[in-house]
Amino acid sequence: MTTKTCKFSHSLIGLTAALTLVGCATVTGNSKPAEIDVRKLDTGSYSTEPNDLRYDYTPTLEGNKAEAIFRLADVVAPGPEIDPKLNYGAGATEIRLPQDAVKSKYLENFSPVLLTHQMLYGLTIASSDKPSETGSTDGDTYVEVTIFQFPDEKNAADAAREYETADFDIAKDQNQPVTLAKYPQALSHWRPGIRTLGARMARGSYLVNLFVRTPKDNLSDLTALAERAYDVQLPLLDTLKPLSKREILHLSKDPLGIMRKTLHPEDYFTSSIINDMAIGPRGFVNLVGMDKKGAKSMLDRAGVDAIGVVNRVSIAYRARDEEAAKGLIQQTRDSTAKRPVDPPPGIPNSSCTEDTNTSVSYNRYACLVRYDRYVAKISSGQLMDAYQRSAAQFALFANSSW
Repeated sequence: MTTKTCKFSHSLIGLTAALTLVGCATVTGNSKPAEIDVRKLDTGSYSTEPNDLRYDYTPTLEGNKAEAIFRLADVVAPGPEIDPKLNYGAGATEIRLPQDAVKSKYLENFSPVLLTHQMLYGLTIASSDKPSETGSTDGDTYVEVTIFQFPDEKNAADAAREYETADFDIAKDQNQPVTLAKYPQALSHWRPGIRTLGARMARGSYLVNLFVRTPKDNLSDLTALAERAYDVQLPLLDTLKPLSKREILHLSKDPLGIMRKTLHPEDYFTSSIINDMAIGPRGFVNLVGMDKKGAKSMLDRAGVDAIGVVNRVSIAYRARDEEAAKGLIQQTRDSTAKRPVDPPPGIPNSSCTEDTNTSVSYNRYACLVRYDRYVAKISSGQLMDAYQRSAAQFALFANSSW
């Protein structure tokens, strides 16, 4: 059977570790945003106009698949919901084309199945009980959930059967079929002596693939973990209406109304998991690399319902209200790896830190700004640039408050 392990890319780790990166913030003052004139802030060359006024987006089917994937991410079960110890992100892969779904080694096995049955888009989320930074999977527990959407139920069902056949036949003389007692309709198999199990099941127009790994090659443990993953995943997926190609084409670029408020240094915007992204709290937790439970708790306490991400620049959070936004900043204080530096000049409710231990230049400096119910974490490799970005983000919050 295939062992598809997607690692977070370097940039994605920086992006999804946001709740850790902002963990050094302090709260200063009780000024109201209206008390300062944002026109007087030093914003450098950064725009302070709402992003929807800066860029006239022309949707395409391929481009809008990213929006469909973000929508899907909000109904993929995060690791801790399956098993509390699956607290670490082990990879995320957005799937727009069949070749995105599998390693090149197995491309000829699986790509034709997805192509024949007109796979529209998909997403892989992997979680582990060990941080991926260790580079070791010895004795770990691991769950990888991949969801594909097809045009209809028949294509999904046919794809499930053919995908299982392709996977099984990679080691046909060693693999053995497995029945999941709670989900006998799932097509599953394992290789005795190997501590992994693969399963797949059509669910309406969706195909839900699982790849699970337990510390030992115990079939009972493997089937129990797969069943638990389906227990959590299937009800979530049932809440998501499948999309037609026309509906994908007409998906909003900013359905949560958060990207228009998120600082973007460019005049041309893209959408992808590692670049520009408007996403809900569950989707965000799915992309967090470290301490998913802590991230969920933090977002839940603040009532965060939308997150806007511009990679290596800004992550904006919309909290329940102003008090919740203040609490969100307070929750993210204290980090021994970071030292406080002066806050951005003239911006109330702000703070900055320097990470002297980082080997990644673009996020050496991190600043937090708050405006009403909105909080943003700003990253930069240069302190002056961090100040200007923070000022621009604060002004953007103010200018997009209508």
